[in-house]
Amino acid sequence: MKIYLATAAIAAIAIATPAQAEDFVVDIAWGEVEMTGGVGPEANWAMAGVVEGTYTVTYANGQAGNGNIRCIGMDTPPSEAPFQLRMSCDASREGLKTSMALNCLWRGEPGNDTPLSCIGFMTGREGAFAGRGGMITLDWSEPNASHGTGQWWPAQG
Repeated sequence: MKIYLATAAIAAIAIATPAQAEDFVVDIAWGEVEMTGGVGPEANWAMAGVVEGTYTVTYANGQAGNGNIRCIGMDTPPSEAPFQLRMSCDASREGLKTSMALNCLWRGEPGNDTPLSCIGFMTGREGAFAGRGGMITLDWSEPNASHGTGQWWPAQG
């Protein structure tokens, strides 16, 4: 009987203990946006851009790292859609690769110098976060810099 109770108590503790999520902050220094395309009356709908940069990520436990990021984004024609710009990004640093899908809102008249607020999802492709998902927010208040927060969700399985 004691063995059953001990086993049940251990199982209850294991189930009640949440798996650890990993919170982080990120600062990105962006290069120049290379624009392409554009249709419509002013040739500014469905414009796309590519931008590369470097980032520093700092986790809640104090660990930090530096890497590279590359994003491809495309705006949407004027509509009632909640997000006016969508971006697909890859971020990498030694031993790690992450892909992101970001949805962004212009905080003013759309343009390269207009601040953006973005929210998105991440998937770990290689390294410690491979197969894990997460969320990220970015505040792109300066043309060549953004700051964000995020969280890697606990591994499933």
